[in-house]
Amino acid sequence: MAIIVEERDRSELLRAGIGGGVIAGLVLAGSEIIAAVAMGASWRTPFRLVSALLFGVRAFSPAFPTALMVVVGVALHMLLSMLFGVVFLWILAWTFQLSARAPLLLAYGALFGFLLWEVNFLAILPAFFPHVAARFGPVNQFVNGILAYTFFYGVVLGAFQARARAGVRAQWAA
Repeated sequence: MAIIVEERDRSELLRAGIGGGVIAGLVLAGSEIIAAVAMGASWRTPFRLVSALLFGVRAFSPAFPTALMVVVGVALHMLLSMLFGVVFLWILAWTFQLSARAPLLLAYGALFGFLLWEVNFLAILPAFFPHVAARFGPVNQFVNGILAYTFFYGVVLGAFQARARAGVRAQWAA
């Protein structure tokens, strides 16, 4: 007799991906703000960088409205976080890893976060948003890039799935 361990219920994966993306996005945003302040920048810097994706170099002007910058920065960041959370869960679903044990899900999350940073900051940002890419130095890339995306976004996504167990219908036999 076969036991179905995983099921690819699209609506369940969508809900869990969005939920995981929101939580991981909030943790990432908090870490970005703390890191910016710790490195001597303003708490507004992460919001300014994200809103520059929509408004271009105008977002870097001191005259750019702070309220608009924060609203747009939060909205864009959270939309992307939710999208990437869904992508993460769908990758797990299509590789039959939704029911993986917690340490492996944390490792998958870390790998996903690292690859997300690689693609976004080393390929997409320089190609399509050079005015934003120019603002990242080596220290910023390491702290706000590699460390933040790997641990404060990716690992949180993995932990969310380890807790939520979206798509898991039974446990593997011991």
